[in-house]
Formats: sequence, C-alpha cells, structure tokens
Amino acid sequence: TYLEIARAQMWHKVFKGSDVMDIPYVIAKLEVDYKRPIKLYDEVMVGLRAADVGRSSFAFEYLIEVDGRSAVLARTLQVCVRHETGRPVRVPEEVRKTLIDLFETSP
Repeated sequence: TYLEIARAQMWHKVFKGSDVMDIPYVIAKLEVDYKRPIKLYDEVMVGLRAADVGRSSFAFEYLIEVDGRSAVLARTLQVCVRHETGRPVRVPEEVRKTLIDLFETSP
C-alpha cells in the first residue's frame, strides 16, 4: 500500500539504510479518512510525519495527494513487540530518539 511504501522509504532514509524489518513492530491501529477517489493510474504524493512516540509505540500521520489535492489522511500506530512472545517491548532508544527528533521537526 501507499502507506507501507512511504513508511519503508522513510525508515531506510532516516535510519541510513536500515531495513524497516530490523525493528520488530506490528501495526496495532490504522485509521484512514478518504477525501476523494484515487484512480489506478493517478500520480500520488505521499507525505509522512512522526506524530507521537511512546514507551513501546510510535505513530505516523500520512497525507496522500493527487494533483495537489488532499485525497487521504491516515494514521498508523506501531507497537514494538518481542517476536517470540508477541508481547510489547520498549522502542529501542536510538529509534526513540530519532523519532522524537522527527516529531519535533515535522511540520
């Protein structure tokens, strides 16, 4: 999806080549507000910003535009988990600091 691609590209850019799969997290919540249709061959622009950083979770907000007009507003909540147990764990400190910096500098 557009959201997954934007998230993976941001992760790769911000964490200097690190793969989004290097940090074990799950999408715990997804909110999507459709403003207008996106057709199959429409060119879209996807914006992403860090919106909140908690102890074991972090949120991103997305804006998808078509022809400079808002088409979708979305928000995902990611929760870091231990793969073996599926239980929440703390966001790694380096990731947490970087996301907080992004949150503070995002428009």
